[in-house]
Amino acid sequence: IADATAQALHARASAKRLALLATRGTCRSGFFSRRLAVQGFEIVVPDEDVQVYIDQAIAAIKRADHVAATIAAEAAGAALEAQGLTDLLLACTELPMAFAATRYRAHCLDSTLALAKACVAFSRSDHQR
Repeated sequence: IADATAQALHARASAKRLALLATRGTCRSGFFSRRLAVQGFEIVVPDEDVQVYIDQAIAAIKRADHVAATIAAEAAGAALEAQGLTDLLLACTELPMAFAATRYRAHCLDSTLALAKACVAFSRSDHQR
């Protein structure tokens, strides 16, 4: 997933510095940070205040409360923007839904979607024949 994400970031000509929006466990693991650093990207793990908004957005999607999810996602996006972080790596399956109706949507890269596209591209290639 990290390799597919790096490929998508390179294809987008995105900024090299991104905020990692994910569960606390994913952030603590360093998985994305280490794998993307090798590809030339700097991954910034949000501070506690922003992580609380991310946690709220994830929880709201899980309970199908899209309004609360959007509000929490907007708050996270605004706080990150104030810190100079405008490119957002969504590394949790709930977060693309939370950010879908926000003003930050265009600044997001969905790591799950990047993986899905890489899988489709691979399946269409000669690698399977």
